[in-house]
Amino acid sequence: MLLKSIPSLIHEGQSYWQVLSNTDEQLVLKVLDAQGKIAKTVVQQVSEGFHQLSVNLSDLGAGKYVVNAFSNGNFLKAVKLLVQ
Repeated sequence: MLLKSIPSLIHEGQSYWQVLSNTDEQLVLKVLDAQGKIAKTVVQQVSEGFHQLSVNLSDLGAGKYVVNAFSNGNFLKAVKLLVQ
């Protein structure tokens, strides 16, 4: 799985991720707060192909976060996010 476009700024609670997958996979996004605690976990099934996923992060308070992305249990990438 390849994360093609990754947001760094969240406005009005929505985050859009562009994902390219060569097989059916499970994408897990673990959102960590500034203290390193898991603030939210999002699990999304992704089929083969290119997708734009809408991820609702409206329940997060304003601040800085890190999102760790995993595909089928394998670490893909860490991304810094700013929620306004």
